[in-house]
Amino acid sequence: MTRPTSLARLLTRQWIGFGLLILVGASLLALLALFVLEDSFIDARLREVAAAHTDAPASPLPRGFVRLEQGQLNSEIAARTQGMQAGWIREFRLDDGRYLHVLGLPVAANSQAYLVFDAEATLRVNQALPRGLMLVLVLASALVVAAWLLAQRLVRRLDARIQALLAAAAGNDSSQALRLTAASEPILELRALGLALATAWQDRLDALAREHETLAFLAHELRTPLQSARGSLALLRQQPAHALALARLERAINRLSRGSHAVLMLASGEPVATAHNSAVRPNVLALVEEFAAMAESRSQQFELAIDVDAQWPLSEEVAETVLANLMLNAITHGGAGSIRIEYAKFELTISNPLASAPANPKGEALETTGYGLGLELSRRLLARFDWVLEQSQHADRMVTRLRARSR
Repeated sequence: MTRPTSLARLLTRQWIGFGLLILVGASLLALLALFVLEDSFIDARLREVAAAHTDAPASPLPRGFVRLEQGQLNSEIAARTQGMQAGWIREFRLDDGRYLHVLGLPVAANSQAYLVFDAEATLRVNQALPRGLMLVLVLASALVVAAWLLAQRLVRRLDARIQALLAAAAGNDSSQALRLTAASEPILELRALGLALATAWQDRLDALAREHETLAFLAHELRTPLQSARGSLALLRQQPAHALALARLERAINRLSRGSHAVLMLASGEPVATAHNSAVRPNVLALVEEFAAMAESRSQQFELAIDVDAQWPLSEEVAETVLANLMLNAITHGGAGSIRIEYAKFELTISNPLASAPANPKGEALETTGYGLGLELSRRLLARFDWVLEQSQHADRMVTRLRARSR
C-alpha cells in the first residue's frame, strides 16, 4: 500500500531533485567546456611558439618548451606520438604526472622533430576545482531553499483554488456554482477536476430527484385505488354478495398492480419495448364507471366519442395509468358540466369546464393551475412510448390532448 504524502512534500522533492540534476549537468558541461577551452589556449600557444621558432631557429624557446628529434624521444613519448604527422597535436599525461602537449614539426633532412610543451604549470582548471566545488555546493544549498519556497508558494496557491472549488460545492444545493467556479479556473487540470466533480454531483442529485419523484408518483398512483378498495370493502361488509363492490374491488386491485408496474417502469430509466395495441373504449368505460359517483357529486357528466373498435399502441397498464390520472384531474380540478373524451387518428382529447377561481381576502381571483403530479407522471410515461401530452385552455374549457409523435 502506497504511503500517503502531502502535495507540498511531493513537489518539494520533485523540484529539488530536478534542480540538483540540472545543476550537476550544467556543472559537468561547464567543466568540460573549461577543459576544452584551456586545451585550445595551450594548443594555440604551442603553434605560436613553433611558428616563431621556424622563423628564427636560433632563438631560444620559451620556458617549458623543448624541441626534440625522433631519436631524442624516450620510449613513453615515442609510443604516444607514433604515427603523428606534421601539424598534428597530441596531449597526454606521463606516468610521472607531467601533462604534455606535443606538436609535430615539418620533416627536415628525413628526420621528424617535435615541439614538446610541459603544460602542468599552466593548468588553471585543475587548480580551481576545489573552489569550484565549494561554489557548486553553495549553489545547491541555495537551490534547495529556493525549491522549497517555490513549492510552498505553489501549494498555497493550489490550496486556495481547491478550497474555492470545495466552498462552491459545499455552500450550495446544486452543482451550478461549482460548475461556474470550475469554468473560470485558469489551471486546466483543476478546471477539468471541478467540472468532473460538478457532473458527478449533478448526476447524483438527478438520481436522488428521480428517486423522490418515483416515490411521489407511486404514492399518487396508490392513493386512488386504495380509496376505492376501502369503499368496496365497506360495502362488502354490509352486503357480502354486493356484485358492484366486488367488481370495483377487483378493478382497484388491478389498478394497484398496473399503476405500480407503470411507475417502476418509469423509474427504471431503461428503454421500453414497443407496447402492444389495446382497445381504447373498454378502458375508458371502466374508468368512467369507477369515477361516475365522484363526477356526479361535483355535477359533472362524461361524454364519450370513441369508436367501439378503436385501438391505440399503448399497453393497458400505461393507458389505464394515464387515463385515470387525466380523468381524475378533470374531475377534481374542473368545474361543473360535461367532461368530453374523444379519440380519433391516434389522438385522444379530454376537455372539461374550468373551475371558477376562488377569491382571496383582498378580493382578487386566485390562479388555479392544478393538474400537478398526475399530469407530470402521465407526460413522462407517455414520452417513454413516443407520445406527447399537450394542455391548453380554450374559452371556458381546459383541453388535454394525447397524440403519437410519429403519427
